[in-house]
Order: sequence, then structure tokens, then C-alpha cells
Amino acid sequence: MMEIERQSELMGATVSGIDLSGPLDKATCQSLKTALLTHHLLCFRGQSLTPLQFADAGRLFGKLQVQLLSDYRLPDVQEVTVISNYNKMTTGKPHVRATNWHTDDSYFAQPAMATMLLAKALPTKGGRTEFINTHAVFDA
Repeated sequence: MMEIERQSELMGATVSGIDLSGPLDKATCQSLKTALLTHHLLCFRGQSLTPLQFADAGRLFGKLQVQLLSDYRLPDVQEVTVISNYNKMTTGKPHVRATNWHTDDSYFAQPAMATMLLAKALPTKGGRTEFINTHAVFDA
């Protein structure tokens, strides 16, 4: 049974008891959409998803955007962006990107309502991603 546990006053919830690798019923999909609008950030721990399953999970929340930079998109699932330093090691140093504050895809005329991340491997230090509740900022 799916459970949604609030993580803080401003944003964030952990969703457990759900497997995003397969189809979900309409009631579960609606609960997830409502949870995203309520909590602004959902964490699904322990998911093992293929790129196609990851994209399908994203489609639960709406239409996906194709990554504009072809070097970072998967040929078979163009809505999935791969950010990795594994194939950029020609200098002996990892290629590190997006180390400064940024927003994802805010340059679109109609930006996406959300961003999804799926970590396959994390560095032992650094590699943080931070989120902000812009509704709370606007209301302050």
C-alpha cells in the first residue's frame, strides 16, 4: 500500500510502497499528482528503473519535454537526459557540470512543471542537488 510521508513544513514528501516500473491504477496516479502539488517534491526510494520506465513514470505527471542538447539525450528515450562524467574522462579529471545555482529548462516559453532525477551512482562527496519551494518564496 502506498504511503506518503511529509518531510518538512515547506516542501518534500517520501513516497513508499509503490513500484514505478509498472502500470499504476488511476487512483494511485491521481494521489501522486495531488501529492506533487501539495508537497512540491516527491522522493521515491529504492526504484530500479530502465530509461523507458523512468520516462513512463514521468508521464504520470504530464507531457515530457525532449532534451534539446543531443549530446545529453538517450537515442531511444529522448526525454531522458543523462548527466554523467564516466564518458568524459579524457583529461583524467571528471567533467563536472551545473555546480552553480540554476533552474532546469526555464528558458522554454512554457517551462516544465517539474524535473525528475534518478541517481544511478553518486560521488562520495559533493553531487548535491538542492530544491526550493518557489511558491513559499513568492508568498513571503
